[in-house]
Amino acid sequence: MVTARHSKNRTLYSDIENDLRNRILSGEYAEGSALPGEIALSKVYSASRKTVRKALEQLRSQNFISKTQGVGNFVIPASEREKMLRITGKIRLMMPGNCMENEFCREVLAGVQKFTAGRGITVTVGNHAESSSVLLEYYRSFQCDAFLWCSLPEEMPPAVAELAAQHIPQVVIDDYVEGAGAVFYDSLPAWRTLLFMLHNTGHREVAFLERSQLFSWSQKRQQAFMIAARELNMNHHILNADIQDQSVLKKFVTAHPEVSAYVVIPQWVEPFRVLLYKLGLRVPHDLSYAEMTAAGISDNIQITRMYIPTQGMGFAAAELLTEHDFRFDPEPVRAIGCFTVAGLSTGVKNKNNSN
Repeated sequence: MVTARHSKNRTLYSDIENDLRNRILSGEYAEGSALPGEIALSKVYSASRKTVRKALEQLRSQNFISKTQGVGNFVIPASEREKMLRITGKIRLMMPGNCMENEFCREVLAGVQKFTAGRGITVTVGNHAESSSVLLEYYRSFQCDAFLWCSLPEEMPPAVAELAAQHIPQVVIDDYVEGAGAVFYDSLPAWRTLLFMLHNTGHREVAFLERSQLFSWSQKRQQAFMIAARELNMNHHILNADIQDQSVLKKFVTAHPEVSAYVVIPQWVEPFRVLLYKLGLRVPHDLSYAEMTAAGISDNIQITRMYIPTQGMGFAAAELLTEHDFRFDPEPVRAIGCFTVAGLSTGVKNKNNSN
């Protein structure tokens, strides 16, 4: 007889679940073989059939076993399991040590909780200081299915890069982190991810402030922007103009009062901020915008900031993690892991607070 040990912080069914999963991973229960029935397992673990049944349900949701009605539960081969959709039911929200003293973090947490409420999704809070080995074990043992990083320090924890290398779903949310990783904004997957976030925070009109349509790289990213916007049924506009002629920017913005989200290339950032102030528009309450900073023409371009109302950021990030199918579209995994999404929780933008 096997006795599943459990502490006050664990339930018996989760210990049975972990023990059976370890036996599957070790090969004790071979791929394709049948597990003992519920009655037999109840005796093995000195547990009720209801408890054993819940442990088996968890293993089925994790794609370790499949059930054939009237026959039993069978171990799914690892080669098949890797192709199956992992059911996301647990998110690990990675926070700084002083998270509850930080208004930005509290707002993000409120947004995450708003999305997860009533959806059967569990959110646990971790700490930035946790090592990559600990987080990988969290993921591999199904204690969480995705990571959401909030308010990173200036030097990103090595675990962020390690999880990205392992293609583990994660989103980085911050008030501002520069150089969080490259997102090639002439790539369609990157635009899809960016506009998906804007769309799910309520934006239906989006504009792209560009400086030229004469170059192939410029045409490519504008085409990707338009395709992604059409897929989401978002009304979209593009401004191509000489940066020196700032009057054209004012004319464009005032001619499109319905636009609530802008994507801005580096050359337009300062004129855009100044114009927002002059027009009395506030960020993020009236507008959201992403800033792209250039280190080269195309391949090294990064999206470093994205302003969205803070609770909306938490909501959008949680939705992105739980609803994206990472099996068939691996490109957004890299993009998601590299996005730095920035938001302001309070205050009106003004000349003394324009960063």
